[in-house]
This record gives sequence, C-alpha cells and structure tokens, in this order.
Amino acid sequence: PPCVRRHLETLHRTRHLKHHSRWQLTLFLKGVDMSVDEALAVWRSQFSHGKMADFQREHTYAVRHSFGLEGKMADYPPHTCERLGRNSARGDGE
Repeated sequence: PPCVRRHLETLHRTRHLKHHSRWQLTLFLKGVDMSVDEALAVWRSQFSHGKMADFQREHTYAVRHSFGLEGKMADYPPHTCERLGRNSARGDGE
C-alpha cells in the first residue's frame, strides 16, 4: 500500500532505514501474515548490502521482538496507514 511504499523506496535506494521505519515495515510484514522466518528472510536479503550489514544481529532481535518472540513477548499490531501518516507528518522515522 502507499503508506509503506516510502519505506520500501528508501530501503532499496539507501539500503538502510532508521529504527522506527524498520519497526513499521516489520509490523507491516507481520500484518500481511508473513511468518517471522519470512520477515527475517526479507531483511536478510538487505544485510549483505550497504549499512544494513552492521545491524544484522540487532535487527534479528528487533524482528523477533515485534513478533512477540523476544523481550516482553508482546503481540504488537501492525500500524494503520492513518497512524503511519500521522508519524510522517510529525517527522518520526524517515
């Protein structure tokens, strides 16, 4: 959807996303019923390129955390397009 397109375009262009943008994109992947392994595969495809290589271990934890498999084991819901729009207007993420 258009509300996620900006994150994907930035990721493909720069091979990097700030934490909040990675969180939003991961929750989107979860929301379209990707498994944690499928979501990790999407991110792993970026790890061999550019700046993302520095974040592999930390990002694996963050993806597993967003799926409720690490940390406080919370089941985080995907952000709505409306919420993503509000965050963009405030300048959160990227």
